[in-house]
Amino acid sequence: MFDQSFTNKNISRQLRKSDFISSPELRHDMVKASTIIEAVNFSETCHFVREDFNSKITKGNPVYTLSDLPKELVLRKANSNLKRLYKLKQTDRDVIVNQLKSLLKEQLPYHLYRLDIHKFYESVRHDVVLDHIHNNTAINYRTKNFITNFLKAFSSEEARGFPRGISLSATLSELLMRKFDHDVQQHLDVFYYARFVDDIVIVTSTKESKSFIAELEEILPSGLRFNNREDGSDKISIVKATPSHTKAQKFTYLGYEFLIDEQKKSNKKDKVIKLDIAQSKTKRIKTRLIKSFINFERNNDFKLLLDRVKLLTSNYSLLDKKKGIQVMSGIYYNYKCIDDNESKSLLELDLLLKRIIYNNKSLSSSGSLNLSKKQRQELLKYSFSNGFKRRIKVHFSPNRQNKLQRTWKDDR
Repeated sequence: MFDQSFTNKNISRQLRKSDFISSPELRHDMVKASTIIEAVNFSETCHFVREDFNSKITKGNPVYTLSDLPKELVLRKANSNLKRLYKLKQTDRDVIVNQLKSLLKEQLPYHLYRLDIHKFYESVRHDVVLDHIHNNTAINYRTKNFITNFLKAFSSEEARGFPRGISLSATLSELLMRKFDHDVQQHLDVFYYARFVDDIVIVTSTKESKSFIAELEEILPSGLRFNNREDGSDKISIVKATPSHTKAQKFTYLGYEFLIDEQKKSNKKDKVIKLDIAQSKTKRIKTRLIKSFINFERNNDFKLLLDRVKLLTSNYSLLDKKKGIQVMSGIYYNYKCIDDNESKSLLELDLLLKRIIYNNKSLSSSGSLNLSKKQRQELLKYSFSNGFKRRIKVHFSPNRQNKLQRTWKDDR
């Protein structure tokens, strides 16, 4: 059994490289020691107030960060305790996509259900989570006390909802959904089940009852329900596929568009499954590209425009602040499962980039593009297809990267 205690030694292990970058004073032994002592002292009471958290709006929802490092260190330790006790690990997005692609190729009839949970983080009931935590004798007192007080700081009148952006929220969500995951996987008519946060995909034998979705909703944790057509968008889609289907069908999942290609009755080979970037993601990239050129019209800063085009068409490393590690992102690493030789999205993006460069016309009413021949030649060196196929990497300092992305912030 690992050590759950909130000792100086265990708390010091929660420090990350990123902490020393954001708080350079930690490099002084006395400052580091006092920060750890403050964290250990806080773990004895775990008294939170809402003001301990900063928030910003992303995609219409508040996303929180814990502003106080000693309290953040205690949060990391409590989160680590839970993850290790329950052996919680989020499924890899690329693994799910590749598994699903392989399964859909099979010459078997199936139904595919694409579901997501309505306001997942906002709808979770605290009592359901706390009952689970407090009934587990393997969790030590301070971890239980921390989680209780953490949720109290965000309690609404209905005592529900996890704060987005906090690592502990993701862990508690995974814990909450564990029984549901198990029950669906054990369903006799389910071939395949995967969940990535609140996005669910289920492949069945076609023999499930007509009330299958209602049955699933019944076993969701209390307070949760699926999105449905009454919410104003087609959140539930069913793909019916048989060995002799003749109509191409498609659906989106985890940022990808899956196309089950048209198939003749005489063809006994595996179904052809093509993957491309989802239209919503392609639209976002196009929007960022256009915004970059509009920004250039206003400030005439060509170096800024060129770096933005580099960033959009290439790949780069990002610091994952939650894990304290560098992760790769960009046109290849975000969509590595697509069929690049047949990708319509990459062609669309390249075509848009070339049109903007060659047309040399204003994209807004506030200025004109006025690219010189040399500037056009510089921009034409970059393409989404090359960035993907050659996995081209670019590097910018954190400050520079923040500046490059600043004009895109409101499209998230």
